[in-house]
Amino acid sequence: MRYHMAFLLAALACPLPRAQAEPARASLCNADEEVLFTCRSGSAKTISVCASPDSTATTGYLVYRFGQGKQTPRLTYPTAPIPAQDAFKFAQSCSAKGCTEQLEFSVGNFKYTVYSDHFGGVADPAEDAGVFVEKDGRNIANIRCTDPLAPIDMYLIGTPSDPKAATRHFVGLPVGEPRSLGPGMDEVLSHP
Repeated sequence: MRYHMAFLLAALACPLPRAQAEPARASLCNADEEVLFTCRSGSAKTISVCASPDSTATTGYLVYRFGQGKQTPRLTYPTAPIPAQDAFKFAQSCSAKGCTEQLEFSVGNFKYTVYSDHFGGVADPAEDAGVFVEKDGRNIANIRCTDPLAPIDMYLIGTPSDPKAATRHFVGLPVGEPRSLGPGMDEVLSHP
């Protein structure tokens, strides 16, 4: 009996091998940035939305990056740090079943919408997250996430409904209503 107890205590004192831990998700965020959204797409590219630690609607910055691994991202927006309110629009809608978040920005005649639909905190990446691309008002790509999302923290881009109850850092962009991302692109991202 003593042998079994000593073995049990020794086993509890030793940590499990790291191989059993969940691997870290790849992102294009710098080490000093907060990862608000990241996933891999079917084209082996990574989609990331990152925030500076001091980001608010008027200070610090948000940045979108799209690219592959350690290479220079194919797209970084904005290219220089500017206040989030000058670079992005944010929309969110929640119900008892889950939430939809959309972060929208434009580069020339291209409009990009990073989106995440999650239900009970879980997103089906093949259908519910990615980046939607339009050119001159026409749909040209829906780059969907193919791996599990980690993290799904885009809600932190908006303004908390009760700032006194907020336990996490919120950027504080005004929250608009999400638009339909599909064939009927006549709806627009609306803001109060």
